[in-house]
This record gives sequence, C-alpha cells and structure tokens, in this order.
Amino acid sequence: MKFGSSGWFSDNVHRLVGIPRLRQLRVKKGLCKVPNIIIRANISVGCAPPFTRSTEETRNFKFNWTGIETEKNPIPSPWIHVNAQDAGTVEFIGVTSYNYHGGGYIAYLHRNRRYTNHTLGELIFSNWLDFNTRLIIIELTMYNVNVNAFTVVGFMVENLPGGVFLRLSQVVTFEIKSRWAFWVVIFTLFSL
Repeated sequence: MKFGSSGWFSDNVHRLVGIPRLRQLRVKKGLCKVPNIIIRANISVGCAPPFTRSTEETRNFKFNWTGIETEKNPIPSPWIHVNAQDAGTVEFIGVTSYNYHGGGYIAYLHRNRRYTNHTLGELIFSNWLDFNTRLIIIELTMYNVNVNAFTVVGFMVENLPGGVFLRLSQVVTFEIKSRWAFWVVIFTLFSL
C-alpha cells in the first residue's frame, strides 16, 4: 500500500498517523570483559553485553556517539535518549521473549521516500547503528476508518551478543469503543 503526502494509503481505508520512525535500544560500553587468553593471543574482538534494564544505555550523546551531551534540555535528535512515556510508543516482545520498552534513541523518518532515504543515508554515514545497538525497530501507526481502530506496526531486528540477528514483525491494534473517543480520533486525524 502506498500513501501520499496526505497520509492516506491507496486503499483509502488506512491513514498514517504521524510519521514512521526508527528506534534503537543500546547497551553501555565496557560492561563485559574479553578473556585474558584472547587478549594475550593478540586477537582483536569486541565485547558487548546482552540487553537488560541494567545494561541499557540511556545517556544523551553528541553526533556520532562522541561525547556526552550535558545540556539539561537538549534539542531532540537521534543521539538523545527518550524515555518510554515521552516516546509514546508501545512495548514489543522480541524473538528472545524479552519485553522491550517504548523508549530509546529515535530517528524520525518522512512521508516522502526521497527525504527518508536522505535521513537513512545520514544515519548510516554517522554510524548511528553500531556494535552497541541491540534492537532496531521501524514503527508506524495507522488508523483504519472501517473498524475504528489504531494499528501500530513494528519491524524489529534483535542483535544478540553472539552476533546473531533475529527479525520479527508485530502488529498491535487498539479498537476505539466509545462515541466520544471516535470524535477525538476524527479531530486528531484532520488536524495533522
């Protein structure tokens, strides 16, 4: 299904709410240790722990993960951590059955393919995804006129510590039950 700048998909039933976004969860550097036998053998390897609440990186960074951002209210960017409540996204359960919260480092994409490709190119060039990335999610929200429901779609790739990549897609739908909520949705859709 394609959609134009208005946000309506070609089926004229689904509307994109907001814009798609790329979200990643990362682990802190230096939390695991390479065995001495590997170090003595002069073998160059990286070491990053599995993703847990205690290993998650939540600091704000400057461009290209260089330096810690010290501003109290930094300008939102893909290098600034957003908590789950402020991000306004749903939790996803990964292939490993880990429950990933809705926050992280978020890069907003566009409704226009050319601008989205440009944003993705900038993220790749600046190493936004790197060795410490443990989860990457492409997520978008749609509204379905026929069933009066919001659907959140997430395409995920989990990066496990052993170098294994697992992919998964999830769809979560919220049906709107009350008449009052229906008018809130209509107002929201047409004010975007």
